[in-house]
Amino acid sequence: MTSIKQLWFLFLIMFLISCENNNDRNTFVAHPTTLEELFKGFNEEELTPEVNQLDKEPIVIIATGHLYPLLKYPLTYNALIDQINEQKPDYFFELGDIVRDNTDEEWDTVFNRLNRIDAKIYYAPGNHDLNYHYERYFGKRDNQVEAEMRYLNQVGYRYKLVKDQFANYVFINANDSAQRIRSFIDQISSELDTNKIQILLSSQSLWV
Repeated sequence: MTSIKQLWFLFLIMFLISCENNNDRNTFVAHPTTLEELFKGFNEEELTPEVNQLDKEPIVIIATGHLYPLLKYPLTYNALIDQINEQKPDYFFELGDIVRDNTDEEWDTVFNRLNRIDAKIYYAPGNHDLNYHYERYFGKRDNQVEAEMRYLNQVGYRYKLVKDQFANYVFINANDSAQRIRSFIDQISSELDTNKIQILLSSQSLWV
């Protein structure tokens, strides 16, 4: 009888841990209307790793960011895309600030350019991408939900784990709190291949 009680106790502990680990998945709000709802949980695309099997070694990775000034210079933007394609990258990592004011028109222009890149493309959001006409710089967050949802609707995720036979690439939203970033890492920790290189990618510099 004692063994049965111990097994039930162990089962209960594992169940509670499972509930805690899945809390952020279950509390995600698909259509938030408040900041509190906006920062609850992570969507399925954010929590589901993308696994690639690349057929060559070594691989080529190009990473850049802060490209929004090129929106005013389409010829320069196109030349950059041509230069990127000439390197025949396997991955292109766009690490934030690809738009300035986070408008639909800017996003349309960005994807018209970036869709020409012949590589797997992944994103990490910068402060411009989650902003709305610089309103946060004036101490306002009236349109924060709309602004971040626009990014989420365009890109699909604010966090992402990408895996291949060489490394784990963890894209995070460095605009978030340390607590929320840690929550994401905790959620995906079981998916990380610990025998591979771990690469953390964000728009802003992170200091430990």
